[in-house]
Amino acid sequence: MKCRDRLHELVKEEIEKKDSSTEEWKIAMESSFNRMDNEVIAWNDRFIFCSVQIFFYSMNLLLYMAPIAVLFLIPATLLMEENMVGITIALARDDIKIIFYLLFNSALTYCVNLTNFLVTKHTSALTLQGFVMWLDLVTYLHHHGHEEKLPWYREKEWNYLRGGLTTLDRDYGWINNIHHDIGTHVIHHLFPQIPHYHLVEATEAAKPVLGKYYREPKKSGPLPFHLIGNLIRSMKQDHYVSDTGDVVYYQTDPKVSSSSKSE
Repeated sequence: MKCRDRLHELVKEEIEKKDSSTEEWKIAMESSFNRMDNEVIAWNDRFIFCSVQIFFYSMNLLLYMAPIAVLFLIPATLLMEENMVGITIALARDDIKIIFYLLFNSALTYCVNLTNFLVTKHTSALTLQGFVMWLDLVTYLHHHGHEEKLPWYREKEWNYLRGGLTTLDRDYGWINNIHHDIGTHVIHHLFPQIPHYHLVEATEAAKPVLGKYYREPKKSGPLPFHLIGNLIRSMKQDHYVSDTGDVVYYQTDPKVSSSSKSE
């Protein structure tokens, strides 16, 4: 029941107890609002401390999250990391603690989703998972997946300008407006004080100045399906950077690539 409808009920009950005089009407309204306030406070107290009914209702998240993990997350991981199972087994043989780390991470992720659902009761698990997955994808593609390897700088080789220029712009089609044009990521890194509604304009103004250091993003259709290929290629090729050197690039782990080809 909506608060508005419940308040109407309370007002009706109070009016029926009083006569039609102005003073009695005022008392009836004050009493109705006081009762409504007390009911809302009592409901909030039960919700914040998670009554048993709400808690077990929220545990139904498992019914939504498990199928999503099985149907989408696991196949997507196997596609991008073809030797995931073999690598996990090899790591576990070297250090069994990796299994406990994975279990802990999985449990923590579930608890975070569960907590979010308890706080925002009307937000579904699918919405939360979809948002987090998309946020991870966008962040990753703004720093990986270009046709040319992007340098990573350390120590004296790094400076603010160099760091900002190793990011990538992306075109998300219709989603650009939803993102507040965050696809114009280079200018965002160089001048984070620029508001989102000037990012496109600022990017166009900066292109002639940046010259060859600006990497023009591939134009997207209504939906950015072209980014799927960039993501898969990067996940297959960009495995690690060297521990030595002040200018490093992502490299491919030969063990991972050779095992993927042998399969």
